[in-house]
Amino acid sequence: MNELQEGQGPDRLRNLAMFAPRFLKLIGRLLADGEVPLSDKVVLGAAVLYMASPIDVVPDSIPVVGHLDDVYLLALCLLRLMHRSGEEKIRQHWEGPEDIVQILDSVTDVATRYLPDAVRGRIRDWVEARSGAST
Repeated sequence: MNELQEGQGPDRLRNLAMFAPRFLKLIGRLLADGEVPLSDKVVLGAAVLYMASPIDVVPDSIPVVGHLDDVYLLALCLLRLMHRSGEEKIRQHWEGPEDIVQILDSVTDVATRYLPDAVRGRIRDWVEARSGAST
């Protein structure tokens, strides 16, 4: 069990609150890394903009699932980058005690259980359409 899953109530909220800044730092570092291909930076940046946008595939007002589509998109973009640049690139910029690769895999597992197939398909299609982009 990782740090994000441990604890209940305030402990779990504290763990999540500690996770978010590390996650944002990971994204910022990847965007600033000269070795990360421009196409991966564009896709990752677009995912961040999508997360900040009030227009979503699943409205954020829907509890849990409303934010899961955002997190799923970001996880797929990071997994795309990882498959193209290697696990070490993601791990190099991660500062948390959690295993970032395991977290990304967990997000996709949770999304598979809770997001409707059509939503997952739209998000996957968007990321896959960009997988052929040149570096």
